[in-house]
Amino acid sequence: MTSFIGHVIGPKTQRTIPESGEIPHKAINQVKRFVEWSISSVLLPEKEQDEEIQDIWLSLENFSSLGEKPDEISSLLNRIARLEERVEELENTRWRRVLRFIGSIFRSKQKKKISSSLKSIEEISIVTNGSQNESSGRPMIKFTPEEFSKGLLSQRKRSQTVTFTTMYERLINVDPKFNLKQYGIKPNHYLTDKCSEFLLISEKPDGSDPPLIHYWINDKPEAQRNIVPDLVIDSDKLIQNARERATKKAKKQIDAELDRIARTNTHAKEEIIPNFEKFDLDHWIRENWQDESSYPLLKDAILAHEEDNKGKRSLKDILKEDFDIPKSWTIAKKSSYWEESKRSTEQK
Repeated sequence: MTSFIGHVIGPKTQRTIPESGEIPHKAINQVKRFVEWSISSVLLPEKEQDEEIQDIWLSLENFSSLGEKPDEISSLLNRIARLEERVEELENTRWRRVLRFIGSIFRSKQKKKISSSLKSIEEISIVTNGSQNESSGRPMIKFTPEEFSKGLLSQRKRSQTVTFTTMYERLINVDPKFNLKQYGIKPNHYLTDKCSEFLLISEKPDGSDPPLIHYWINDKPEAQRNIVPDLVIDSDKLIQNARERATKKAKKQIDAELDRIARTNTHAKEEIIPNFEKFDLDHWIRENWQDESSYPLLKDAILAHEEDNKGKRSLKDILKEDFDIPKSWTIAKKSSYWEESKRSTEQK
């Protein structure tokens, strides 16, 4: 608050409260506007905000708050990275993946049941919104949800998850065409309804009663988009897939039985050598690695290869034993290591 008062009192060289303690009448009015803006921006986000006060606050946030305590921010980011890695490990256990798969099936069935009623509601909504836009003279949206999502991500200053409110304020200051209020659209509704295909969106309540929901966003890897399409049942394909899975399972059982017989047969003439092939990490990095967002794809590929080889090691054990990558490395550390490896390979 002191920095804000100093900002509105005078030029950059005099942004402090006078020693006499008397605050000019102009500064008092500005502080009143600031208090009104800070309350309405949180409780009434759909209301038109004081753009002058908002610009002053954003300038103070961008150029002073991030640079005041770099050590604390660095330690906080490191802690967040460690927590994210732990959460990712917990969320990607085999049991959790099975639960997510089952949940996606039920969600798809529920979506199919209500699709007819939603279709009629959407048609009514489109007609109503169209007439309202024409009568009120509001402009038409000239960008897509994907362009809006890319614009949000272009405003972030770190690779970790960030708040939607912060990114949105920066975006509309850079390019006012993304200001959804001029189209009569609430930013939070547009984010959750239109951008979930391109962004990872998480909800975090602020702890108040009733809780106020804040949205945090991050880039969604290309491979994770459209994971749950509309449910379309193809009976022939389902039967064919079931046959293939049964054949594959039977073959594995036969191979396992042959291996057991060979190990117990002391008169066997041929020595059976386990068919184990180490994952070709260098080739995968060279062909598929883009940046830190590629880490989930690499993790799934390594674990799938380990499962095909009837192994039960964890990802960290595989990286340590097969590629000599320390278990203490964070995802950011591993990503930096693989990016450097890819650059050196391309230079050769």
